[in-house]
Amino acid sequence: MDKTFELPFAENQRGMLRAVKQAHARGLRVLLVPHLWVESGGWRAEIDPGTGEGWRRFAESYRAYVLAWAGFAASSHVDMLAVGVELRSWLTTTHAPSFLPILRDIRAPIRGF
Repeated sequence: MDKTFELPFAENQRGMLRAVKQAHARGLRVLLVPHLWVESGGWRAEIDPGTGEGWRRFAESYRAYVLAWAGFAASSHVDMLAVGVELRSWLTTTHAPSFLPILRDIRAPIRGF
């Protein structure tokens, strides 16, 4: 999964770490919300991989994406992490159970929250 958007992922995380530190230095708490960007310009709530295999691959890819950000959140002492933002086509359908293992996996690196 390519986690790059405009900047290489490592550079993106360095910038985010600076922002987290600045917020904490000012007494603010930080909520990290990793968003998916849909290159077609469509709304992420309407993502539909189409087939069972497509949904499996999508879930696997999303898992890798949010686990990378969960690891960052834990190591940078982010206060809260939101996942599944606006993924209505996944989380409000019969595909929703495939999200539960991802939530369990995310909780491992963020036990310190």
